[in-house]
Amino acid sequence: MLSGKDSPAKPVIVVGAGLAGLACGMKLHKAGIPFRIFEASDAVGGRVRTDEKDGFLLDRGFQVLLTAYPAAQELLDYKTLDLRTFEPGAEIWTGRSFECISDPFRRPGSIWQTARARVGSVLDKLRIGQLRLDVMRTSLSSLFERDETTSHEALRKYGFSDELIETFFRPFFGGIFLEKDLTTSSRMLQFVYRMFSQGEAALPAGGMGEIPRQMASRLPSGTITLNTAVVGFDENRVTLGDGTTIEHDGIVLAVEEPALSKFLPDWPDRGPRPAVRCLYFSASKPPVKRNVLVLNGAGRGLVNNVAVPSQLSDRYAPAGKSLVSVSVVASESKQSDAELAGAVQQELESWFGEDVQSWKLVAGYNIPDSLPSQSSIPLALPQSVAIPPYLTLAGDYMLHGSQQGALESGVRAAEAIVSRQAVSAAG
Repeated sequence: MLSGKDSPAKPVIVVGAGLAGLACGMKLHKAGIPFRIFEASDAVGGRVRTDEKDGFLLDRGFQVLLTAYPAAQELLDYKTLDLRTFEPGAEIWTGRSFECISDPFRRPGSIWQTARARVGSVLDKLRIGQLRLDVMRTSLSSLFERDETTSHEALRKYGFSDELIETFFRPFFGGIFLEKDLTTSSRMLQFVYRMFSQGEAALPAGGMGEIPRQMASRLPSGTITLNTAVVGFDENRVTLGDGTTIEHDGIVLAVEEPALSKFLPDWPDRGPRPAVRCLYFSASKPPVKRNVLVLNGAGRGLVNNVAVPSQLSDRYAPAGKSLVSVSVVASESKQSDAELAGAVQQELESWFGEDVQSWKLVAGYNIPDSLPSQSSIPLALPQSVAIPPYLTLAGDYMLHGSQQGALESGVRAAEAIVSRQAVSAAG
């Protein structure tokens, strides 16, 4: 029989193997703290996963990695991910033609093309540079301490015309925030714009799911258990779905916010969470020639943005095919994927021509809880919920709705545990 001195240390239990849980595990491993991660689904990644179907790679909702995210730079190996980048800026469908707006700071050769674009005024384009300088002139943490308003009101205060707001900023940030009214906090707008200004929007060559797979590969074998739900816990042990109990030295709840009520019944509803519908089509040829995001600047229609991931990496589609991603910010839509696809193809025919009607629907994703509510940043945690001292929360809802928010929250959770154990050992 082992003596108390020789008994193996009880692990920290991390509930959830999304980006936050994996980031927490990586930092605990680095600190030499034993841990185990339990994930109820069949793979790591949470909302950042990639499916394979008929030779296509389908990210669960169109998303990109912003390479300037500090936590991503710390935790990920970009070279191994084989990142493929979008060109900065966007092609904008105005309802009559496509116009190009690029970033002359990163692509100086695009300055005249951007200046000639029939979207916004010359002053608007100068103010884009001023916005970039404004968000770059201070520390990242200071952006989240600025006076707060809505993103829409902030853009007006920067002096942008209604035309540029409607044709560029609304579809661009609407696709990121997943809400078209731009009621998301101005702090989030400034943070995201800084990330786009400092780095690239990228996809791993093998799909976004390569990000959590890389993180998981850096953890000791046996520390992640899939297809295993944690159904309850107390100050001494956690209970798994099969009735097994495990003693713990702390718990990190790294589940999505809607799942918190299963463990913390008093957790309040903090407002509607943005939703998105994403459709993937197979096309015989790409609708655009450049590696660029296409935005709906016409102010009408279902489509928010279009992208062609197979333009960046041919692993996204089988030989001779292109994969087209179409995002619809419409949580209230009750249409089936097939019905929505028909309406989207009819709309996009005016953009790209009659070839759109030959596209074949590969799959659709309806993601009802894509992001936390972000009318205020940083998100204030509810004071009415009693969180026991052995429990730590991690997830983008703790900071802001982004991969950076998820990763950073996991890092902070691990640091809190390291600090707590240090204090306990010293005592």
